[in-house]
Amino acid sequence: STAGGNLQQNIYFMFSQYENQIRRDKCMTGVKDSLLRGEWCQHFPIGYSSKRENGKRIIYVNENGKHIRKAFLWKANEGLTNEEIRVRLEKLGIKLPFQRISLMLKNPFYCGMLSHKALEGKVIEGKHEKLISKELFFKVNEVMSDNNNGYKVTIINEDLPLKRFIKCDTCSKYMRGYKASKNQEF
Repeated sequence: STAGGNLQQNIYFMFSQYENQIRRDKCMTGVKDSLLRGEWCQHFPIGYSSKRENGKRIIYVNENGKHIRKAFLWKANEGLTNEEIRVRLEKLGIKLPFQRISLMLKNPFYCGMLSHKALEGKVIEGKHEKLISKELFFKVNEVMSDNNNGYKVTIINEDLPLKRFIKCDTCSKYMRGYKASKNQEF
C-alpha cells in the first residue's frame, strides 16, 4: 500500500510480462517452423481427424469429410445457397451454423494448403490429406464471389463524406461508407 511497495509490485509485473513475451515469441517461432514444414499445429477443421503413426500425427479425412466434400460439389456444380447446403448437411448429420458454411467453403485447408497469421500472408502446401482439388476450391470461391447476396454497391455517393480518400492496405481499393437501412444513419 506504500509508494515503495507499489513500485516493487510494478517491477515484478514488468518482469512477468517480459517472461511471458519471451515464451510467446519462442512458441510462435515453433508454430511458424511447423507451418513452413507443412504441418498443421492447431485444431483442424470439421471433416478431419488425426491419428499417431510412428510418433507422427497424421491428419486424414473422416466420414464427415466425405459429406463436406459434397458441400463443395453442391456449391460448384449446382450453385446452391449456403442455407441450402446447411440444410442438406444437417440431413446428413452435420449440424453447422449458417455462418460457418461460408467460412468452411473459403478455407484453403480443404484443398491441401495452409494459411495462418504466423505465415504473414504466405500460403504453404500442407502434408495433410486433401479433401478436394485446388481446381474445385477455386471454382467454389469464384461462384461465391459472383454471388453478391443482394447487396448493391454504389461507388460514388454524394451523401457520404470522405468518399474515395482512404485506400485499403491489402487490396488497394477505395474504402466506402454505407447507409444502414435499419436506422437510416451513415
